Amino acid sequence: ALAVDQGGTGAEVSFAVPDTIMGYSVQRLERPLRIEVALTDDPDDIRERRFTPFPESGLADTLALSVIVLDPGGGGDGDARTASGQSEGELTLLLCRALARQLADSLHVRVVLTRDYAGNVSDDDRAEAANMAGADLFVSLHYDAGAGTATAPRAIVTRPAARAGAGVSRPLAELGFEAWGHARRGTLPRALRLAGLLVAGLTAEFKRHGPGVEEWPVPLLSAAAMPAVYLVVDDLNAPGIDARLNDPDALHRTVMALVGAIDRYRRETS
Repeated sequence: ALAVDQGGTGAEVSFAVPDTIMGYSVQRLERPLRIEVALTDDPDDIRERRFTPFPESGLADTLALSVIVLDPGGGGDGDARTASGQSEGELTLLLCRALARQLADSLHVRVVLTRDYAGNVSDDDRAEAANMAGADLFVSLHYDAGAGTATAPRAIVTRPAARAGAGVSRPLAELGFEAWGHARRGTLPRALRLAGLLVAGLTAEFKRHGPGVEEWPVPLLSAAAMPAVYLVVDDLNAPGIDARLNDPDALHRTVMALVGAIDRYRRETS
């Protein structure tokens, strides 16, 4: 059913669509000059920002948080290890894989890992992966090895880079991505809020109290063009750490605490 209402300043076109249609896009095309309206019934088209959601679809809030980059910390020869030999890089990769699955299932977001293999990745490459993915959030996950003091849960945030091009390789800078370092202006308050929610979620779930949220000049974070948080999940020298790390229920509780914190951040910023 198509209706055209011709007015003094133009024409209004209206038509009916099925209930399954969730979003639309509009383009002005040449040769011949025309307006093209495309419709979608695929929620991924909206989450990936190819289409604008109809208010009735309930998907409008997904635009506030559609891409999350998780960074499994460590992965090099200098990794902290537990008494039984488990390395930070192995543990963060296991956690990030489980967290990525739960975020996709629960929040319907696209999740990108800076590494999905055993091995080290440079800080520049980690930040560059987040920037190239167009991420809305960047969370770098770590396990610490404190010397007799509580180090987790703890989150670090960093002020934006003062120079353009931070975290961008030279070929990419030549392609026009040199402004990433300036793109984070205004993201520090959101990073602080996310960091606080992540630490609070872990503290409430496991009743462990660490230093909380701190601000330090971490190059990995300053090069990211979105709210970025460096999160220390647990202390590899803490009492009972081996049993906790080998308990599937403890891993699930950690994942759900982090998902809950990110979901609260999403609802606050949508």
